[in-house]
Amino acid sequence: RDPRLRLLIAGRRGHASGRLDAALRRLRLDGAARLLGQRDDVPELLAAADIFVFPSLYEGLGGALIEAMALGLPIVASDLPAIREVVEEGSNAILVPPASPSDLAGAIESLVDDPARRAAMGARSREIFEERFTLERSVERMVDLYRRVARP
Repeated sequence: RDPRLRLLIAGRRGHASGRLDAALRRLRLDGAARLLGQRDDVPELLAAADIFVFPSLYEGLGGALIEAMALGLPIVASDLPAIREVVEEGSNAILVPPASPSDLAGAIESLVDDPARRAAMGARSREIFEERFTLERSVERMVDLYRRVARP
C-alpha cells in the first residue's frame, strides 16, 4: 500500500460493486480506496485529482476524458479507438491494454513517481482541450463542415 495514493471511484453502483467492496476489504484497501457511487460534483472531484484513470472496456465517446482534460489532468486509460480519438498517447495520456490491471497499475505508478511528467502531461491535456474541445472550437469545426458540404 502506497500512502501517497488515494483511489476514488465515482459512478453508478452496478453488478460488480459488491465484489469490489469485498475485494477492497479483503486487501485492506477500504481506507485508501472509496466507492463514491453516483455523483453530481464531478468537476470538484476532478479538480482535486492528480491523475484521471479511465480503465474502460468499451467506450463510445470519451466525454469523461474531455472533462478531465479541461481541468488539466494527465490520463491513464484503456487503449480503445474512441479514447485514441480524444487523447494523444505519450503527450497527455498513457494508454494500456483493456483489462490489464498490471499495466494499469504500472502506468499509474509511473506518473505518481514522476511529478514533472505528470505536470507536463496535465498541461498538454489542457492545451488539447483548448485546441479541440471548447465550445468555440466545436462551432468553428461545425461551420467548416457545413461550408465544405454545401459547396457545389
